[in-house]
Amino acid sequence: PCEGGKAALDFEGEAIAISDADGNGISTVLTANVRRLVLAGQAEMPIPDREDVRYLGPLTDQDKFDAYAACTALVMPSRLESLSLVTLEAWAVGRPVICPSRSPVLAGMSARSGGGLAYGSFAEFAEICELLIERPALASRLGASGAAFVAATYTWPRVVETYLDLFAEVRARLS
Repeated sequence: PCEGGKAALDFEGEAIAISDADGNGISTVLTANVRRLVLAGQAEMPIPDREDVRYLGPLTDQDKFDAYAACTALVMPSRLESLSLVTLEAWAVGRPVICPSRSPVLAGMSARSGGGLAYGSFAEFAEICELLIERPALASRLGASGAAFVAATYTWPRVVETYLDLFAEVRARLS
């Protein structure tokens, strides 16, 4: 999938976390016992040298989208996100998202979209990873739900329509 990019992105059976490795949730997913975890983004904390962890470093946009397409699921471990662009990007290409239940925004978006699963513990995180690896049809259904959510909510035509509706409402109230 990724000619001449960061790595041969052969992520079948792997979850990928695309986030700055700054300790904002990354340490949680590194503690869980998962088959394989691929990390991407700027390393702002030590990345363990383990067989089950692959660190790609910062990615170009093309490599990032190739990684989304090749992975089992995007892991967005931050509890402090507002609107997560990488979550929307992963959904846009049909990949499910795994996020912490302690993040009201990410867990809420995942529930509303039907595009992801939230974990509350190390064990739940590992179980969700295994579930999506073992049941690719489920991962595909979640990813498709996320893609539909992004298309219905966050595409430029939809955003412009929302703003035009808002401007019309303000104009009507001022008239």
